[in-house]
Amino acid sequence: IAAFIAAPVAVVVAVIVGIIAIVVGAIFLIHKHWEEFLTGLGKIWKNGFVRMFDGFKEFVGGIIDLAKAIINLDWTAMKKAFARTIKGLGEIFAGFINIFYQAWKEIGNAIKLVFSTLPDSVKAPMYAIMKVVADGINFIIRQLNKIPEINLPDILGGGRVFSGFNMEEIKLPRNSLTATHES
Repeated sequence: IAAFIAAPVAVVVAVIVGIIAIVVGAIFLIHKHWEEFLTGLGKIWKNGFVRMFDGFKEFVGGIIDLAKAIINLDWTAMKKAFARTIKGLGEIFAGFINIFYQAWKEIGNAIKLVFSTLPDSVKAPMYAIMKVVADGINFIIRQLNKIPEINLPDILGGGRVFSGFNMEEIKLPRNSLTATHES
């Protein structure tokens, strides 16, 4: 080990070989589970980017309507346009959060797949680390789910601006080894 540490070239070569092994392994897993991979990307696209884009369209439409209402000095139209603009912002935010939520969920599915192929001696310490990370993320998800829907007051046009979150918590895989770790 001392000779290995003392030779910086060997360390660089080992790191490069490790990176290549990880990339090749990832390509192999993606190829082997192509349909699941595409389904995961589709969920990220639909629940995140599409929602953000729809919110952006709503936001821009609200700004245009607001400009028209200001020009026409129409208070009722101003209130509706303001509500539409705020609703668009809420959807942009929700879509942005959903991108990360859905991506994490899909990464979790990939981790479960890789995890299922490892020997038990490697799974136990990895599971302990994953449990701590999952508990932290689940805490954040629970806090986000507590955000209530936001409604504008009638004086500003009324209506729902943001419908809140309804995200599922992350569940770690259960098997003979991990069943003893679950509470």
